[in-house]
Amino acid sequence: NRSVPRRLRLLDNHRFLLDELLQRRHEDEAPTMRPSSFFEYFTAEQALKDYGLDSEAIESGRIGEKGHDGGVDAVYLFANGALVPDDADETDFSAKTPLTLYLIQSKTSPGFKESPVRLLRDTSRDFLNLSRPVSYFEGSYGMGLLAAMQLFRDVWKWASNHGIPPLEIRYIYATKGDTTQVQSNVERLAEELPGAVTAMLTSATAVIELLGARELVDLTR
Repeated sequence: NRSVPRRLRLLDNHRFLLDELLQRRHEDEAPTMRPSSFFEYFTAEQALKDYGLDSEAIESGRIGEKGHDGGVDAVYLFANGALVPDDADETDFSAKTPLTLYLIQSKTSPGFKESPVRLLRDTSRDFLNLSRPVSYFEGSYGMGLLAAMQLFRDVWKWASNHGIPPLEIRYIYATKGDTTQVQSNVERLAEELPGAVTAMLTSATAVIELLGARELVDLTR
């Protein structure tokens, strides 16, 4: 239809390609998983593809506790570019060990909204609040997020024994929407998010990346 703007036609094409890809892989790889859960897995897989993680490692980072995940669908902590396992040992870390923390939010919605960004901000403040024990947040978050929070704090403590390690926090907010059409209020919140969290750990840097249908399709190529 020539009356439909080219931008919308392109979005429809990218969303169609993404849905086709998701349906095919969902049926082939995880037919018993809910479509929304598989989208969370798929998003993490694409966002972290440079790390070469296998399916078990990707699945290990998924929180999967709706209503108690603090708006975080998956958490991954890397040290020297390697995924930190749950049974990490103190001897593996030092003040020179670069750490990268991924906090991922995935929504199958057709656009980007304020509430997921606000949740990422608010949960991050708790996640990075080293002055309170993880037990303080029991009841507010599920066991999956609390375990990820404890692992991060353990690694940070071990690496900080001889100085402050470099830390990069990477936020991923993925939907089936169009990143060129994000509303200004959402853009503003996203731009403010890094500064809001690095104020708690001044040695850290933070970035947020929005992934829409086009970006997710491009990542699979």
